[in-house]
Parts: sequence; C-alpha cells; structure tokens
Amino acid sequence: MEIKRHRAGRFGPRDRDVQQLLTYCVPAEDVWGATVTHGLIEYRDGRVAIPYGPVQRRQVLDLAEGVRRDRVAADVARDHRDAWKCGRCGYSDTCGQALSGR
Repeated sequence: MEIKRHRAGRFGPRDRDVQQLLTYCVPAEDVWGATVTHGLIEYRDGRVAIPYGPVQRRQVLDLAEGVRRDRVAADVARDHRDAWKCGRCGYSDTCGQALSGR
C-alpha cells in the first residue's frame, strides 16, 4: 500500500504513483516469495486498487533497466514539458534543457 497526501482527483491515479506502487510489488515477490495480485494507493479522496501480474512486473523491470542505462549515458533527454518541475530541479542550471528561467 502506498499512502499519498494529495487527492487522486477526477482523472484517477497518476502514472508515477502507479509505477511507484508496482515497483514495491517486485521485491515483495522476490524477497518474501509472495504472490502479489494487486496493490493499493490510498489518496485523500479514496483508495484505488492497482492490478499486478506478469505484465506489470515486466514494466517495472524494463523501467529499471532504462534507469540503469541512463545513469551511464553521456546525455539524457528531459522527460517532461513542465516548467514547474524544472524550476525545482537541482540540475536545471546545468542540464541544457531547462524550461524555467532560473
């Protein structure tokens, strides 16, 4: 279960919230040998069940592999169009792709 301080809102769980929850399911399976069928995200405005199975496990492992690959890459492209995020990023002064005016 993942507990969030914000609301899910009218569009439901955010992709990043779902990915974070699904990431917790992989070690639960691997370390404890548990069969995980779903996880829960608790928002201020309700609880959402997120299904977990072989497809979601593969998504998590593929995402982790992408992170490993990007960590050793010479340059990695910014992954959003949100100036608000750039303005709060510790790398915006040096990334060359900053959207904010910092």
